[in-house]
Amino acid sequence: MATQSLSDPTTGQKIPAFLQGVEGVVFGRSVPTLGQSRIVISSLPKVGKSSLAHSNPKAFALDPESGGRSVRNPAALRFGPMVRPNGTVFSPKVSDYRAVLDKLIVARRTGQCALETIVLDTVDYWLDLHGQELAAEAGVTDISQYSNKHGEGYQIRNGFLFRMLDDIYSAGFGWVCLAHIFQKSRRVGGEEIMVPSFSLPQTPVIGLYERCDHMMYLDIQAVPRMETRELPGGRTYEAQVGVEHCRCLQVKPGGSLASLGIVGGRLPWPDLIRISESNGWADLERAHAEAVTDLDKD
Repeated sequence: MATQSLSDPTTGQKIPAFLQGVEGVVFGRSVPTLGQSRIVISSLPKVGKSSLAHSNPKAFALDPESGGRSVRNPAALRFGPMVRPNGTVFSPKVSDYRAVLDKLIVARRTGQCALETIVLDTVDYWLDLHGQELAAEAGVTDISQYSNKHGEGYQIRNGFLFRMLDDIYSAGFGWVCLAHIFQKSRRVGGEEIMVPSFSLPQTPVIGLYERCDHMMYLDIQAVPRMETRELPGGRTYEAQVGVEHCRCLQVKPGGSLASLGIVGGRLPWPDLIRISESNGWADLERAHAEAVTDLDKD
């Protein structure tokens, strides 16, 4: 969060006297830390979304899909289904997740919580879970039958998710929503091609676009494997000696216009960010720090 400086360090322009001391009035940009950013990470199943998000030691994961149960570096705290000592299964309801979240929000606002990020693993599983609960409460088999009002069940479900994300951010947390995608066939120029698509209805996708700072896509890609070689005279150069397959992130800006291809200000992320299996969040933090530094370069 930015603190108020009475004058712009670049231009020397001063904040008017009647606004000095007013919280929130600042000069210049104030880029949130990675942990306090709003991020959507999508991928095909089993590529490593959970491994990436749960490697953040300052995160708390709402984990209805139990994605953090088998990650290589379970650094984040998490809340989700578990087997009790007596062998029975604890399966939290949406209201249970919200109750735990409210405890975190109170602790954050009173300075008792050092965690930075709330992870939702995964948002599509969360929506399915809430839809099933709403249908059961109404005594029907599907959320589409929730009431006689067209789409009311979906409106309740989506509104609950969006309010939760807004409450998380207004309390000073960042959030990371993990989402599955699938390959969808599309005809382009008379040819069938496969394109990635969210495993989410359109309304939640639009709501996530409008709220997030960064849309990230995680994939396994072939990247050049380089080797440093020496020339006569002691000079060196990088030579490609093959390819290797690794997890890579591609980042696009979020915001209400991003889904239309209209991009405003954004961090200058690299084209690809290599993500390790066990310390992916640290890799992402390094890339974020470099992108923030690059904002000051011509």
